[in-house]
Amino acid sequence: MTTVSRRGIEVLDPKQSFEELFGFESEIKAPAEKQEKEEVHIARCLCVADQFPNQVLAVFNGAEIRNGKVCDRPHAFGMSGGKVSRFETPEQAIRGHEYGEIPYRIIDLAYLFSTEMEDRGSRFEQTHFFVAKLDGDSPCGFTTGEAVEIKTAEFFTMEEILAMGEKPTLETKPEDMQMYKSHKKFFIQAREKYQELKTKGEIDF
Repeated sequence: MTTVSRRGIEVLDPKQSFEELFGFESEIKAPAEKQEKEEVHIARCLCVADQFPNQVLAVFNGAEIRNGKVCDRPHAFGMSGGKVSRFETPEQAIRGHEYGEIPYRIIDLAYLFSTEMEDRGSRFEQTHFFVAKLDGDSPCGFTTGEAVEIKTAEFFTMEEILAMGEKPTLETKPEDMQMYKSHKKFFIQAREKYQELKTKGEIDF
């Protein structure tokens, strides 16, 4: 239906659909409703061992597989862990890294804390922190090399971790040992919570 304005111009009724007005469907589709953001859960683990007193484990990136190809990653140290898959718990995700990122057998594992759900723009993200006691005398077949996700893993004191650089790039040499800035915060927060729960007797290792 149309109406005629005072100037004699036909005006379309805005309440009618394109098809009602013109008798055929428009090829221009209205934008789909915005999809809800995905909720992503990350599990991180502070690793300690009696054989390495006053030290914690940090893992060093090697490469990653994307679309069947090996791609370099920024050379940097960080806290072990990663994305929790749809059908596993954060604890299961940590135990799944025992052979991929953690070079020693896990003796015990305890929950520390979780962050608030954070809006990352394209997704919501929450990180769950654990502490693992490792058997420093029992390596567990940890695979190292240039074409694997984790090149190596080593124990460091907190002072050494805090002294590492914060701007890793693809050109950074492995021996320069950079530390992701966000992971420094992870180490500090997890270590403090671990010490707190240990003092309270809620963690016995």
